[in-house]
Amino acid sequence: MNILHINTKDLSGGAAISALRLHRGLKTAGHGSSLMVGFPSTTSQEITRIPYDWRTRWLHRLIPLTGLNYLEYLGSFKIPETDFYKKADILNLHNLHRDFFSYLSLPKLTREKPAVWTLHDMWPLTGHCAYSYDCGRWETGCGKCPYLENYPAVRRDATKIEWKLKNKAYSRSRVTIVVPSKWLEVQARRSMLIRHFSIHHIPHGLDTSTFLPIDKALSRSAIGLPTDKTVLMFAAEDISDRRKGLDLLIEALKTLPESFKSKLTLLSMGASWDINSYLVDIESRSVGYIESDRLKALCFSAGDFYIHPARSDNFPLMPLESIACGTPVIGFDVGGVGELVRNDITGLLLPPADVENLKEAIIRLAEDGTKRRALSLNCRNIAEEEYSLELQVGRYEALYSELTAG
Repeated sequence: MNILHINTKDLSGGAAISALRLHRGLKTAGHGSSLMVGFPSTTSQEITRIPYDWRTRWLHRLIPLTGLNYLEYLGSFKIPETDFYKKADILNLHNLHRDFFSYLSLPKLTREKPAVWTLHDMWPLTGHCAYSYDCGRWETGCGKCPYLENYPAVRRDATKIEWKLKNKAYSRSRVTIVVPSKWLEVQARRSMLIRHFSIHHIPHGLDTSTFLPIDKALSRSAIGLPTDKTVLMFAAEDISDRRKGLDLLIEALKTLPESFKSKLTLLSMGASWDINSYLVDIESRSVGYIESDRLKALCFSAGDFYIHPARSDNFPLMPLESIACGTPVIGFDVGGVGELVRNDITGLLLPPADVENLKEAIIRLAEDGTKRRALSLNCRNIAEEEYSLELQVGRYEALYSELTAG
């Protein structure tokens, strides 16, 4: 089969990385696979940019003022004219929000080609936001939105209108939904917008021969980390995003006993930042954004445990990568996090946004090496059994075959 993936990016961010891994896994399995993205970072014959329509420039001055997002990106209507589209047997849509794609083009894209839509957050279900938190208005049509500032932010409340526009576009589209977490599957089946579509649960996968435990002393030596301290890990592409929970982690670290802080080192990936600017007084090391999976595996192997303090999430890749490297995870029980962070099995699962429990969990894992080693073995076994790239690809292959059989 020839599969065309349509996504925001080809490299940066969880949705981009998971789509790229699926693309590579499909190619390894013998299929033709290509990516069409809004913001390409690499040069490849398999990757191209979504077409641009000159009218977008002028519409962009008007559309955002209405409180509606992305309707002006008319280039997505030109996708069927491209060779990438014409050669495809099936489409695999991924993140369709950001300034590159109009969801109103979905009926045209899916008229001649069956399409799988892999959801990476709640945006397809709502009148604007990627995560609804405690708001349930998306179930009944949105409007009177309490979180207009949440990503993707809007200038005025047109969420009821956007919800209706999505409903009209979806009703004329031929789409099969894939969700990586059981949590998002529940949300999808509750959604009046997409519950009439066929919905399938397929977790993300990764290459377990790349993401694997590496000798801790060797890993720390390669990165330049101390061997006599407990290494905590945290990662976020955008630390200003409140959803990522950096403020919760900082608050927990601040309340640790001073004598205990001297035994810790914080290793951070993604956005570079200085923990000491938050007056935490803990030794830290930032390795910045890492593109190489092998280098990521080295970092995860160097850590004693990874902390994922998100306020909301779907099926986050960093905890998955950490688990595959045998490094336990501390996380809050939000969204699909609990499907990866299984309490006392792959890590410690805490009540949402509970800073006191987070502090106690950090102390508990830091002081109990026997517990960490037991969790580490569970992590690796579960990653191999449930989250290999081969398993993910096989599930997508079966779904693609079913949809193209007619």
